[in-house]
Amino acid sequence: MKKIITLIIGIVISIASFSQTFYKVNKATIVEYENGEWVDKNYTYPEKMYIIVDGSNIKITNESESKFVLYGEPEITTYSTHNTYTWGCYDKKGNSCKFMLKKSNNGSTTMSILYLQELYTLQYNVEIQ
Repeated sequence: MKKIITLIIGIVISIASFSQTFYKVNKATIVEYENGEWVDKNYTYPEKMYIIVDGSNIKITNESESKFVLYGEPEITTYSTHNTYTWGCYDKKGNSCKFMLKKSNNGSTTMSILYLQELYTLQYNVEIQ
């Protein structure tokens, strides 16, 4: 009986992990590191941009159809106002980057692609669809 229950739980978890999650982007920001601090350089409020999470694959429906593959276990950091979950990732050109999911205590969610060697970040404020 325990084996059957374990098998059923495993199947349910597998199905859940294969489902895609869509996030509508409310604000997209390019952030650059200048003089020791991160500075917002350019932002837009796109009408029809989504981030699609499918397991370890991330797709952003922007003009360049950005794609990223996450790897490794997330690094979890807890702050008084929010939690961050950070993975290593590669973009579709093979460039190394970081993917960060920030969940604030107020319910807001931000997803960021960090190119730390180039000193810039693509930041997306999102809502779950």
